[in-house]
Amino acid sequence: MNSINLVGNVTRDAELRTFQKDGKECTVAKFSLAIYRNKTTTDFIDIDAFDWAAEAAEKFAVKGAKVAVTGSLLQDSWTDADGNARRGHRVRADRVYPCGAKPEAERELVGAVAATVVDDSDIPF
Repeated sequence: MNSINLVGNVTRDAELRTFQKDGKECTVAKFSLAIYRNKTTTDFIDIDAFDWAAEAAEKFAVKGAKVAVTGSLLQDSWTDADGNARRGHRVRADRVYPCGAKPEAERELVGAVAATVVDDSDIPF
């Protein structure tokens, strides 16, 4: 079984692209998550979301937002420009979920609270 569940902070806005595969238009969203392993270590995971998961990623995967991703782990192999064999991992997202408010909404909320004027003349002490 190849199943992975991650919760982390988006490091860059999802980049949405469309392409043709077998005569059908497909959409992919690429973004990256910062996953805090412990106080001194953070893992950065590349995420690819396709079709309707890509549409969800476009909506929810904005820089700084906390999202949950479910999907599968993929391993890539390639040869670099110097002829060295390289390998890397990425996650193919089946689902992308928001985990809280978007960062812009949080900033607006904090600004609204900070701008609230309190009249303390009614306080009895």
